Amino acid sequence: MRPRVDGIVLIHGVGSDIADSFGETVGWLGDHTTVVPYHLPGSGGRPVEGPLALESVVREVRAAAGTAGLSRYVPVGSSTGSAVAVAVAHAARSEVAGLVATAGFAHADSSLRLALDVWDALLDHPDPEVPGRYLTLVDFGTSWLRSASEEVIKETYRAVATGLPPGTSAQLDLARSIDVRDLLHEIEVPALVVAGDEDRLVPPHLSAELAAGLSGAELVTVRSGHAWSQEAPRVWCDLVVGFLERL
Repeated sequence: MRPRVDGIVLIHGVGSDIADSFGETVGWLGDHTTVVPYHLPGSGGRPVEGPLALESVVREVRAAAGTAGLSRYVPVGSSTGSAVAVAVAHAARSEVAGLVATAGFAHADSSLRLALDVWDALLDHPDPEVPGRYLTLVDFGTSWLRSASEEVIKETYRAVATGLPPGTSAQLDLARSIDVRDLLHEIEVPALVVAGDEDRLVPPHLSAELAAGLSGAELVTVRSGHAWSQEAPRVWCDLVVGFLERL
């Protein structure tokens, strides 16, 4: 990577954390550049002290980059983290050298909002495996679900059921409130937008809309559901490393 980019800041999605959203790619990316993980309040051991606001999250991402000594960096977002990455790129134009948005959106349209509403409602279900089953269905692509054994699928939804962070509901509220569409045309840095062609939670048309609003953005579709870090981690990592090398 060229010296003008000091590193990247990873921003995860709702109901998740860095390990869940990015998986093995955290280590792989670390072989190429400095990686700074950012956890939303309510994840990664952080408390939730009230409703989450996009502006405060953006300030925290910038502070995390500064604390790590990054003067020029690339915010790399997954799912809702992609919208945060867009907002960071808009607010920190002198600091941001590019942005990466994966399985992301600029705003929650009706289909995504319904999916998030169901998820939120299921958080109070007496059987924790019910939200686990739902999230496994919407997170993983058809190809993965068809190839996985019944035992693997059962292990997956049970792990999902027990792995949701305490801040999930507040993070879902954040996702439903985000709308960065008006910021897109003002962002001039290079952008890589990655969509999963089997993503049922954040359908690929939302990534396409996000890319269309960013001047000169590169839109790449990979064979994956929303859980790209488990379904296509190496493909995604290679795309991001290649993007960083071109900056």
